[in-house]
Formats: sequence, structure tokens, C-alpha cells
Amino acid sequence: MADSAELLEIDGSVLEGGGQILRNAIALSSLLGRPVQICRIRAGRDKPGLKAQHNAGIQLLQQIVKADCCGCQRDSQTVTFRPPPAGAGSVSAIAGGNYSEDIGTAGSVCLLVQAALPVLAFADSPSLLSLRGGTNVDFAPPAEHFTGTLAPLLESTLGLRFRLSLARRGFYPRGGGQLALEVTPAPRGAPLAPIRLLDPGQLVRVTGVAHACGAIPARVAQQMASAARQLLLTALGSNTDPTAFFVDIVVDKSSQSVGNGCGISLTAHSSTGCLLGANAIGRRGVPAHDVAAEAVNQLLADVKRGVCVDVHTQDQLVIFMALAEGESAIRVGPLTLHTRTAVHVAEMLTGVNFSVSEDTTKPGKTDGGGEGNCVLSCRGLGLKRD
Repeated sequence: MADSAELLEIDGSVLEGGGQILRNAIALSSLLGRPVQICRIRAGRDKPGLKAQHNAGIQLLQQIVKADCCGCQRDSQTVTFRPPPAGAGSVSAIAGGNYSEDIGTAGSVCLLVQAALPVLAFADSPSLLSLRGGTNVDFAPPAEHFTGTLAPLLESTLGLRFRLSLARRGFYPRGGGQLALEVTPAPRGAPLAPIRLLDPGQLVRVTGVAHACGAIPARVAQQMASAARQLLLTALGSNTDPTAFFVDIVVDKSSQSVGNGCGISLTAHSSTGCLLGANAIGRRGVPAHDVAAEAVNQLLADVKRGVCVDVHTQDQLVIFMALAEGESAIRVGPLTLHTRTAVHVAEMLTGVNFSVSEDTTKPGKTDGGGEGNCVLSCRGLGLKRD
């Protein structure tokens, strides 16, 4: 790892070229005490520079690690973030406690969780984040993906303990949703365990949540849940146990959500403990059956591929793989642009080298199963709190 006092310049326009570079760079900077300057932020977008959601993420981490920050304002294309220095092999001083952040728009609170969770995993005491913004919006994982897929996955692999509580859903354009994140940090001197997800096992069951909020009729959630169950039974065969597919139905009144919205989130559970998530958001004029079909088709594509991590979770594991102790390896489909971006940032800041090897366990498949699969691996830093 490079000298933590040296300012590292990062081009914010490369690869995915969006908020992920910013979130991962600021999170790793906070942990490692490495000052960074991110330039050309979202330069390739129609409206380049920082938006409310990006500002909120930087400000949240600035609060947590007491960093100096320059350029954190709307539309800025350059941000300099200087956290307190860290000792060799240990994290910067991170104070647990209560923190809050209100995006003020429908920007995703789940993306704030992405930025803050790796940092708070190494805090000196438990933390509670109170976040306001969009909980179920386009271009971001919904809250249910975190509660149903990511949280149990990180707990079972890394030993990381955290809990997400969804108090109120918030939709585009108003936002206003409320999400609480409680994090119990790793014990002093204990690094995170490596992530090893290489055996997909057999599909055991599928769980999920279908929601209809505000002015959306309750029957829409019921129709999505029913359609998902039937589509899964049809695709997986008549001998499949129908009780293995359970989709909870949530209907929020207008007082329990901000705005109108609906959607469905599914999680496939395997015999080896792998969890695959898939989500779909309802849109005006799109039948409930088609919304359910979108999520089911996503899920079945990953199941048939024989992967251990779904297409939306790949990139979220990269930062934890880089921080954990020992050899982490995950069996995935073709690397997404978000995953390649996460790897790029992690390698720049941590010095950890990731490798990608072809998965040859399912050669010659033409039905989408196994073709293009790979194993993403690295030997992590073994970062720990002194």
C-alpha cells in the first residue's frame, strides 16, 4: 500500500464513470487514512458533477472520520478528501455513534449504506445511521435487496453484523423514505474473514417481498406475488414443492410511505448458503405480472448460470474482499462494469491485486448456464482496528 500521506489522484470518469468510483474511493480513503482527489466526476454524464446523493455520501463519511473536504457542493467535478492518517496495517480513527443524513431528494439511501458500511465495520463502537431519501428507486438496489440478500450474505461470510430497518419507503420524485442502519463493528484486532463463494449448490427455496404503497392498490402487490410464485413453479418443474416459494405481501398506506410505488424483490437460497437476489420496480402502464416476470427472469438467469453471487451483488463484495484477511474468491457471471470499476478503485487504494480466471466447470453450455462465468479472487489486506 502506498504512503498514506500522499495525495492520490483518481479519474472519476473511467469505466462506470459515475457515483460508484466516488463512494468506493471515499470509503477506502476513510479507512486507510489516504487522502484522495477525485477529478472529472461523472464527466461523461449529461449533467456532470456531484448530485445531492453524492454530496450526502461524502458529507456522511466526513462526519464519521472527521475528514477535511474541499469541493463538496452540487455540480462540482473535483473533490479533495483528507481523512486523519492511519497506522500501518490498521484503520484510521473511526468513531462509532449516531449519525444522520438527509439527501433531500429521491437519491438512494441504499447507496449511502454502500459507502458507510465498510467504514463503520471498523469503528471503535456500535453505530446507528438514520438516513432519508429514496428507498426504492431506479439505478440503485432497493432496500429489500440489502435486507433479503446482502445483509445475510455478509454476515454468513465475513462475520459482519449489521441490521437495516425500513421505517418508511420513499419513491421518485419526492424521496423522503427512512432507513436505519445499525452496525456492530469487528472486535479490536480482528480482521474480517475472507469471502469464499465457489459452490452454488442446489436451489432450496425462494423468498421475497412484493410491495404496493401510497395510491397503488393492494391487489398489485398480491398479483406480483402470485405471478412470481407461478412463474417459478412453471420454470422449475411441476415436481417442485410450491411451499418453497414464499413472497411476502406488503401494503403501505400513504401515511407509511412518501409517494406512490410498487415492486418486487426475490432471494434464491441454495443448499450451500449462496444467496442470489433479483428486483424489479413497477412503472406506469406495466402490468403487475410483467414486473414479477422481470424479477423472476433475472433470478433464474443467475440460477441457471450456476453462479454464487448475483449480477447486482458482485460489485458490492469487492471492497470487502480487498479489506478481509486471506484469500477471497467468488464464482460469478461475466464481470459487470460496476464490478470492474470497484476492482479498479480497490487496487488503486489498497494495492491488493485481483485476478479473474475462467470458470470451466460448465463448458460448452449454450442455454446461458455457465458460459462466461469466472472466479474473481484476491488476497486481502487483513485490515484491523488496533
